Amino acid sequence: MENFRSYPGKILLFGEYTILEGSKALAIPYDEYSGNFVEGYDARIEKYLHWLAEQTLPLDKKKLKHLASKLSFESDIPIGYGVGSSGAIVAAAYDIFKEKDDLPEHTVLAEMEAFFHTKSSGLDPMVSYYKKAFVLEDGVLTKTDFDENQLPYFSLYDSKSSRSTSKLVSIYKKKMLKPNFADANLGMIEINNRIVSDIVANLDVESYQIERLSILQREWMQDFIPNDVKEDWDKGFEDRTSIFKLCGAGGGGFFLDFEFEE
Repeated sequence: MENFRSYPGKILLFGEYTILEGSKALAIPYDEYSGNFVEGYDARIEKYLHWLAEQTLPLDKKKLKHLASKLSFESDIPIGYGVGSSGAIVAAAYDIFKEKDDLPEHTVLAEMEAFFHTKSSGLDPMVSYYKKAFVLEDGVLTKTDFDENQLPYFSLYDSKSSRSTSKLVSIYKKKMLKPNFADANLGMIEINNRIVSDIVANLDVESYQIERLSILQREWMQDFIPNDVKEDWDKGFEDRTSIFKLCGAGGGGFFLDFEFEE
């Protein structure tokens, strides 16, 4: 059997939840975690590959059915942490089962990821497949150059608990029915879009810009921040050492921790 390529996880740096209202989003590959197919049996992968074979997608149906019970996915990407565990599977599956030697369209990868998330923009698997940063704007995914030096130093903060994105999205949609929350969300969209635009324009992003977003998230997104994370979030702000923000859905998994720049 062939050797299979490895695909990285991803980090959604900006665009969490506001992406649902049409804001810009920026996601980058995260090489600390990766996954690849290997020989073996995995009931979850078998189910997924059979499901793919039933879809109207540009994939080799015969090969999908033949290998469905012969493959496993070896990965150190934590599930339910917001770092692209399903995106890596989708990217790897497209690489093996594509009908032609074509580069993937995000619409195809989005359909392939629907098995895991019902609705997908295709952003995660695109980042994983190309191993490049992508910006999502007005439904269009565009590859972009990204230099971490454009941002204050950041790291992943482990909340030590997983989360269910679908449940959190349902909470968010209910909150959007409240005028005060919807107004605050417009403020988050404005800040988020400015940051992403600056990054795409190769401009540096100052910590105060991220701080403004962090303050709004802390006030209006409390249901998406576990209590112990809130404590460290507040302490970092008071000590002027850390700026926390959501990393994807929040609720658990990883959060982003930026350093203050005085």
